Amino acid sequence: PFWPPRERPRTGACGPLLQQRHMVAGAASSKAKPKKASRCVTREQLIAKKIADNFKGFPSECIDVKVVAGLTLRQTLLRDYQLHLDGKEPRALGQQYYDKLRAAFRPPLSASAAGVKVADSSLPVSPRLVQAILAARRQHPDRGPLVAWMQTVKDINQSEFCGLMRFWLGLKVRCTKQLACAMEAARMIARLKLHEKFQDEFKALKPWLDEALEVALTRSRSAHTDDKQFCALNADVLQLLLPAADLRMVLAHTGTYVTIVEPLTRLVSAAGVGLKLFSSWVQSVLGDRVQVMIDGMVQDFFRGARSAEEYLEAQVRCQAAVDGIGCIDLLPSKRTISLTYRGQKIAVAVRSTQEQVQLSFACALKGLGAARQQLELLWVETFLVGDNPPIVHECELPDALFAPAAAARRRVRQAMLDSGAATGDLVQLHVQKILSDLLVLDSTFKVEVGMITELCGEGTGERMKSLVLACLPAPARRVPPETAAQSLNRLTSGEAFKLAERTLQERVKLIQSYVNSLAMLQAPDLTAALGQPWLADIINYFQYFLVGETPPVAGGGGGGRARAGAAAAPAIVVGK
Repeated sequence: PFWPPRERPRTGACGPLLQQRHMVAGAASSKAKPKKASRCVTREQLIAKKIADNFKGFPSECIDVKVVAGLTLRQTLLRDYQLHLDGKEPRALGQQYYDKLRAAFRPPLSASAAGVKVADSSLPVSPRLVQAILAARRQHPDRGPLVAWMQTVKDINQSEFCGLMRFWLGLKVRCTKQLACAMEAARMIARLKLHEKFQDEFKALKPWLDEALEVALTRSRSAHTDDKQFCALNADVLQLLLPAADLRMVLAHTGTYVTIVEPLTRLVSAAGVGLKLFSSWVQSVLGDRVQVMIDGMVQDFFRGARSAEEYLEAQVRCQAAVDGIGCIDLLPSKRTISLTYRGQKIAVAVRSTQEQVQLSFACALKGLGAARQQLELLWVETFLVGDNPPIVHECELPDALFAPAAAARRRVRQAMLDSGAATGDLVQLHVQKILSDLLVLDSTFKVEVGMITELCGEGTGERMKSLVLACLPAPARRVPPETAAQSLNRLTSGEAFKLAERTLQERVKLIQSYVNSLAMLQAPDLTAALGQPWLADIINYFQYFLVGETPPVAGGGGGGRARAGAAAAPAIVVGK
């Protein structure tokens, strides 16, 4: 008989066999369901995520200022979470728990009907409306009559609007059925222009309506509906919270977002649904604006003699200017930026605008020092930048500014010599191993890491393609395959080729084998190049080879003599 998995097997003749079977079953189950690494590293980060998920639309005053039972919302969550971990909190931290916290900490007017008061109690109330609300408040609610009433009503008074608000504010818009009722209420408000007729009451309804539209947008995106289509279907409702003219301008715009920065800024600042709709648009514009501003201040600084103190003060002024850009908080803290090092674009990962300012100044500083021989060149710099790039900035700087960068570059050079790393993959691996030590020596060493990644990583395809094409013929430069084969041999034996990515090296060697076949008047087998645009672009230049005899082509006749000065090789084109 098979023993239960958690029961200890009997000792005896079959004991070892059963133990081995349990060990195999445990190993198989662990492989089948690997544990997922948690993204939340600290308890504070976990609580921040719970706030973002369960208290959307809550202002910061309700999260970190408002006190209930001696604690703020964040402090309450931290306390209950710790008690739950210690086993002292018997309640499950689920939906009922968060509902109670939302009721206790939410703003008084946006989450309850406390601020909704009838100005004139003598105003008549439609009996049909009363019956519809009663049906919607039953234990098994029927919201159909209320929805039908809201779709057909021509006008309502302030007493009816207050009664409807009390009912609307009790809806849970995250429920699909209740969300449909909330969206119908928003359409009725827009159709009857109730936001203009009852302005004071509508102010208390805005946060609830904003949350309903955010949930509707999330459901729309889950159904793979385009945001512009969502805006077109709900344009009248969105105009209750967003500036109508700015919304029309942004939705009708087809060019770059730079020309509509101001309307986008107003839209994301007006309501949460505007932030959710257009935050990605604003982020793309903000990234460009921030980098352009920093580059301009960097260029202005590196003119004339500068001291180390002025170098730090310039970064402080630049950071203050960046912080003054509208909606700068929408810019993601972690992102990849593009810097220019001695005329060469490199990609660098940053975690804040402060680091972006620091690395931008450091990139210009190191480029100037390397060009003026005040800073030791990184060993990959010759292959990346070239021998004599132009000096963009005419500036005099003290040698002390280059001391951290020089120490880090010497450290990485010695590490490469000790490890014997000769290929690009090994270089990147060893640099990552000692990166923490390098950042201690030079906090801006990410610039050098960007250089190494640009030369040894996946972004070297275009540079290597230009080096390969320099070995091959062109319409204005006809060479025989033998000459191209010699040039490719020199390329594959050089340091630039060794530092390239391994996949790229294999492609270059494949091109080299094709050229060697042509040099021996043989038709190359292009099967491996099918479906690879990088190889196809290079192979298309084979038609310009000068050969003494045409190579035999599969399915064709024999070779013949080529005319002098003519391209006799067949045009070999691989479809992309």
